Amino acid sequence: MSETSVVVIGVFDGVHKGHQLLLNRAKEISDGRSIIALTFDPHPTTVFAPDRAPTMLTTLADRVELLKIHNADQVAVMKFNEKFAPMSPEDFVSTVLVNQLHASTVIVGKNFTYGHKAAGNIESLVKSGQEHI
Repeated sequence: MSETSVVVIGVFDGVHKGHQLLLNRAKEISDGRSIIALTFDPHPTTVFAPDRAPTMLTTLADRVELLKIHNADQVAVMKFNEKFAPMSPEDFVSTVLVNQLHASTVIVGKNFTYGHKAAGNIESLVKSGQEHI
């Protein structure tokens, strides 16, 4: 198996101080593992409720650069579209986090949700992670 990684997940628009705290925490605990910032493009709201989609503060290229400046060794950009949106929380963990990114640690913000209709949350992420150990 490939080396494992620390994955930090978010849209990361602007890479503000809260995002930087997550990336700094990843650096603190990485212990030599690669830090991967997983972001989405376009913003998920653009797919679900285009009329409510926020105006992005930074371009994708600038976001990638800012993430690298703030401790990300790599940036993985998931195309958020009608094909990706229906993925279940379980499939997101197994396909994206485990199989593609080789995550051994995942860091998210406190209001993190994922998967189809935001069905996954931090509690389900922890449970899924324990199943993949």
